Amino acid sequence: MIVMELCPGGSLLSRLQDLTNQPSLIAKINYVYGAARGMAYLQTKDIIHRDIAARNCLLGENECVKISDFGLSFIGKTLREKKLKKVPLRWLSPETLKMGVYTTKTDVYSFSVMMWEIFSFGQLPFHKHENHEIRPLILQKKAKLNQIAWGTSLQRWTSWL
Repeated sequence: MIVMELCPGGSLLSRLQDLTNQPSLIAKINYVYGAARGMAYLQTKDIIHRDIAARNCLLGENECVKISDFGLSFIGKTLREKKLKKVPLRWLSPETLKMGVYTTKTDVYSFSVMMWEIFSFGQLPFHKHENHEIRPLILQKKAKLNQIAWGTSLQRWTSWL
């Protein structure tokens, strides 16, 4: 059992989708940083989360990101599944989809998709595609997240720097 502190900010995804109170660019960068620190900690404990996504991050005091929902997690360096069951398809790496292998690198790929979620107001990755279309797109490396949302955020970020 995992016991966590109370996270009064609720889910990161809900915060991102609240268009009446959008987080600032600096807040979004802090979300990314906080999630990266949490993932680094998990890696030191040989934990493969397998479901890194904005919906599985909570906001603690001062909107500090806490990774949650360890229902699919695994302790070890590598996990191989012959058949992928209920998996977060839109967040899975091509290697995992192709070979059923999970490592911390799988979580890093999912983290990159979550970064996109953060900078696109919590939009569903590959939102223009049905679930049955996602796997071939990712495997053929033709999957592209919405460039407009990403580009707009990147322009704001670089102008801030």
